[in-house]
Amino acid sequence: MVNRVKVIDHVSAKIFFILKPIIGLVLTFVIVYGVICRYFLRQPDVRVYFLSVWIMGICYLFSFGYTLLLRGHVSVDILYNYLPKKARRVLDLIGLAVIVISCIVLLPSAISYAWRSTLINELDSTMPMFAPPIWWYKWCLVIALILAAFQTVAELFKTLKRKAGGD
Repeated sequence: MVNRVKVIDHVSAKIFFILKPIIGLVLTFVIVYGVICRYFLRQPDVRVYFLSVWIMGICYLFSFGYTLLLRGHVSVDILYNYLPKKARRVLDLIGLAVIVISCIVLLPSAISYAWRSTLINELDSTMPMFAPPIWWYKWCLVIALILAAFQTVAELFKTLKRKAGGD
């Protein structure tokens, strides 16, 4: 099981390592293009806003598993730090179990949502003049849920191992 956990950790790290510069470069290009259009050409392009929101959405979706790997999620620990270590581990296990169950419950709906969108070749209808395909964007949710579920399972096993072996 330890090897599987390491593989999941490695995959999460690699995916974000690959996506981070791509997202950064694409977002930078889109914003620079928007600034050039707005301030130098005096013709703002409304597509810039939508593209930047989509790109940040992808960043948000795919960063969940990676942030979980780094233990970087923000938590409100009003009482948590005052609890004994065993109680903290139990809370960690409950929280991770809730995340895994949530991913499993959401996944069939997300797949159905993305599949339906793919079949009809769904377009973004919020802008009449700019209607790019968005079916691919909905598959990002499916992939991100799968990655988040796997990373959460890996964290669950790490927490169980810590419980058995101590800190």
